[in-house]
Amino acid sequence: MGPGIITGSSDDDPSAITTYSQAGAQFGFGLLWLVIILCPLIIAIQKMRARIGIATGGGLASTIKKKYSNKVV
Repeated sequence: MGPGIITGSSDDDPSAITTYSQAGAQFGFGLLWLVIILCPLIIAIQKMRARIGIATGGGLASTIKKKYSNKVV
């Protein structure tokens, strides 16, 4: 989860904060149930990416690029 936290923190610029505030004002806690579904999925994807990185010595994009064409990547 480390890279996700760092990326999420670095992407909070003023326009994003405005968007978050507007979405929070409009939806309130109505979308909070998504956290229960999305958090395990995010953790699974991070673990998968880490295992691919350990096995291949590269990142996810470079591994996909080796297997598929440039159009797919």
